Amino acid sequence: SGSKMLFSTYLGGSDNEEPQSIIVDNAGNLLVLGRTYSTNFPTTATAYSKTLGGGADLIVTKFDSTGKLLASTYVGSSGDDGVNISAIENFRGSLKYNYADDGRGDIIVDSKNNAYVASCTSSTNFPTTPGAYHTTAPSIQAGCAFEMDPNLSSLVWSTYLGGSSDDAAYNLALNSKGEVYVVGGTSSPNFPATAGVLHTSYGGNIDGFLTHIASGGN
Repeated sequence: SGSKMLFSTYLGGSDNEEPQSIIVDNAGNLLVLGRTYSTNFPTTATAYSKTLGGGADLIVTKFDSTGKLLASTYVGSSGDDGVNISAIENFRGSLKYNYADDGRGDIIVDSKNNAYVASCTSSTNFPTTPGAYHTTAPSIQAGCAFEMDPNLSSLVWSTYLGGSSDDAAYNLALNSKGEVYVVGGTSSPNFPATAGVLHTSYGGNIDGFLTHIASGGN
């Protein structure tokens, strides 16, 4: 009803943080996707990663309905993760066109309360999983997508998305088979396209993309 505060909390460490997306799971828990530059961002005992990889890392944090911390983890590596780099930073144009394009990621959940994330990474060693669609960095900045278990303790699958120039994933959705649709922006003339789709070739400047990923991340 908006008549009273149910809970309110800070979330972060000693450096800068930015929340980017939130979702409530089927148990009434609140999940937060964001990024952090803090080496002491709060993580939990069974977290996938308790250590900042370098630069900015993505963070995924889960609260219960009273604001109690249930699970929290870093996801990232040696470069900036969750940071859509600017023209000044990459010297060749930018996907940052609109307000908040700097950090436009997304988190959703499935019926089992697994978490799915879409974002971007400049890490050449971003954590990917065997059998995923793209396990090596295709460019200076790539899109990325991954699935985590409900405890945020493991990656079910994780993949890069992109071509030879800059790419960023902004949103994602699930179908009834557990397959993932990811949308974002690309400046890659060789972004992977499949036969028979609406557009198989790059339109120039910045294009949107829509990618359909199998339930295992391939």
